[in-house]
Amino acid sequence: MVTLVGMSGPVGWLRARMGVRVVSALAAALVVAASLVVAGAALVLLVGQSLRHNAEDDAEQRAEMIASRLDGNYRSSPNENAREALDALTTPDDLVQIIVRYGTDPGETESRVIEAGTDAVGGNATTNPGVRPISSLVPDDGQMIVRPDTPITRADGGVVQSVLVAIGTESDGTDIYVLLAVPLTAVQEATETVLFYLLWGVPLLIVVAGLATYLFSGRALRPVEAIRTQVAAMTEKDLAQRVPVPTARDEVGRLAETMNGMIARLQDAQASSAGSSPTRATSCAARSPRSRRAWSSCRTARPTAPPSRPCAVRPPG
Repeated sequence: MVTLVGMSGPVGWLRARMGVRVVSALAAALVVAASLVVAGAALVLLVGQSLRHNAEDDAEQRAEMIASRLDGNYRSSPNENAREALDALTTPDDLVQIIVRYGTDPGETESRVIEAGTDAVGGNATTNPGVRPISSLVPDDGQMIVRPDTPITRADGGVVQSVLVAIGTESDGTDIYVLLAVPLTAVQEATETVLFYLLWGVPLLIVVAGLATYLFSGRALRPVEAIRTQVAAMTEKDLAQRVPVPTARDEVGRLAETMNGMIARLQDAQASSAGSSPTRATSCAARSPRSRRAWSSCRTARPTAPPSRPCAVRPPG
């Protein structure tokens, strides 16, 4: 008898009662669960990385467009060029500042003034003297600096994770640079949406895989159950019957052939045993009359008690 060692309680009770169908369903569910968890994690990671790269590319392209506009010197003064480029290439909800570096010549005191800025980051220094740069980055002329995950403080006090691009250029011979931030809100929302559907879809797929495996394994084991039922109902009078052999040459078909071979051997053994009884009767009948009488007397004789020992008589003295 096989004993489950080291398993007691509900786990041992469940394991002792699990059949092939349950084990197959659990194994399929575990494999599907592991595969979906790995695939889901990879999907979330890839989606997030892809959207972040897209946001970075968008921020770089927009910053380069503004820098090119500033370099075109459309209004012949740095502050006017900054406001013109901002009006032409941005919206009030964008996070953009254009900062002019005054006094960069030797012997002069440098000052940095936000000559143009969108409403989302507080506007410019002329309309809002208390406005502050959204970043401390100061790129040189022709240099681009990218920060992929930077917290940006909006004018309303809110903080948003963004891709920050700082690019330096010149306008009317004056150094100027652009600070542009693209929020990662859309990236986070898309990642959370994918994660939400995975959290609901993965358990559902695991359950479907387990149930499907349970049902299909039951159909696959149906011929085995038919063989078992027929063999269990057979008696010594039914040894001429044979179990059906499936057309598929698989394990079930070989099992049926093995069972039929065993039944055939049992039938041959039964026929041999039945054929040996007349032979013994004939040998008894062929005995001589004297032998038969002696054999009969031995069969019918009853054992008798052994003769008692005679008492010894002491002779007179």
